[in-house]
Amino acid sequence: MKTQVLVALMMSCVLNLNLMAQRGSSIGLRKDTLIITVNSAVKVLVIGNSMSDIAAYTRADSLKDCFIADLEKAKQQPSFPSGSKMIHYFVHPNGKRRLKAENEDYQEPVLDVAKEIRSMSLDLPPYVYIIYDIGADCEVQIYLAGPERIVDLRDVRLTDAIHSLVSDKKALRKYYRIWLESGQGQWKRKMVLNKSVESLEVRTMVGAGIFGSQLSPDVGIELSYVFSDKYSIPTFRIGGSMRSYLFSSYANREFGDFYQVTSSNVSVMFFDSKGASSSVRWAGLEAGILSADGGFLDNTYKLGVVYTFNSIQVAFDMFESSFSFKKGKNNSNPLFAFSTRVLF
Repeated sequence: MKTQVLVALMMSCVLNLNLMAQRGSSIGLRKDTLIITVNSAVKVLVIGNSMSDIAAYTRADSLKDCFIADLEKAKQQPSFPSGSKMIHYFVHPNGKRRLKAENEDYQEPVLDVAKEIRSMSLDLPPYVYIIYDIGADCEVQIYLAGPERIVDLRDVRLTDAIHSLVSDKKALRKYYRIWLESGQGQWKRKMVLNKSVESLEVRTMVGAGIFGSQLSPDVGIELSYVFSDKYSIPTFRIGGSMRSYLFSSYANREFGDFYQVTSSNVSVMFFDSKGASSSVRWAGLEAGILSADGGFLDNTYKLGVVYTFNSIQVAFDMFESSFSFKKGKNNSNPLFAFSTRVLF
């Protein structure tokens, strides 16, 4: 019963760490983008937390119409910079709207290199009108070759383009950027982008561990397969490893009877990302079997929790010696170990 409780606690710890990783990665650093090409002079970007959120978005046309109406009213004011290349339009859930236009001679205090690269990559026209739907945490960005091309959007149904994604559930999950263009009265997908990458990693490790009351060096090698999401951010990894330990007896203030223990392991680990942090964290479970030339760890099974922070790995393991599958029960009390390793 004690063993079952300890196993449950370890599994609970891993699940909690994984949940924190999911929460951390949900901070608005990753945004999906739908790019709608109305014509060669007009592009509309709909940006949301996920493609599923974008596909369910229904306010694009109503906000576009409000923006065009408010823009026309603003242009009637003598002080309004009609040639402004950047206009911000804020829509609050309480119904309030606010339009802010940058002066024609406005210059950015600091050059935004990422913005320039993005503009060149997506071939965006120079005039930018951004609608912020604050309640929905969504942006509709309108790019025009000139301010007069805003009329091209009057009869365009952005909602029809957005809802054309609904039927393709796979695309919503797989891609973080989708291009649509108008053709023969309907919206057609032109291009998609997905940065998902799977990779094999080989790592060596050197460290030390305390097994019961004995201290041992800990060296090994690990081969793992890493899975990533559509943003090329790691999600989880599965792997196998071999590790070696060295134990001895101690009597009359002397060490003797040295023997080597080899551990063969399999592990499943989940990526634990805290938002914008540059640290690399993994948390998971590891199971294995130990073999030795002699000593108390021969033919011993283990289950443990592993946590990796950058190149430092810590592990808490529980060993069951003298376990018999035929008898189906334990013949001894479990042994616990704590290890710290450096990964290369």
